[in-house]
Amino acid sequence: MSLKYLMNLKTYLQNNSKKYLVFDFDLTLVELLIPWHIVINRTREYFESINPILAKECEDFGYEGYNKMIKKYGSEVILKLKRIKVGK
Repeated sequence: MSLKYLMNLKTYLQNNSKKYLVFDFDLTLVELLIPWHIVINRTREYFESINPILAKECEDFGYEGYNKMIKKYGSEVILKLKRIKVGK
């Protein structure tokens, strides 16, 4: 890593509030290059297909939306969400 990218952690945290810090000492974490716009659109379409009213109530189609749908419709929703494809 180039030294120009290193910075004092204390200074960084003073300027950039973070809830969690993750130290990847063994280099096992990776950058996920996922087209999230596709995942979000397909999730929204699926939610709208099973309950358009509840889908519109979900401001965030992330975990809050998942939780509302799973609470109402059970494991069927989980299985469908796991099968959402983003590739060809």
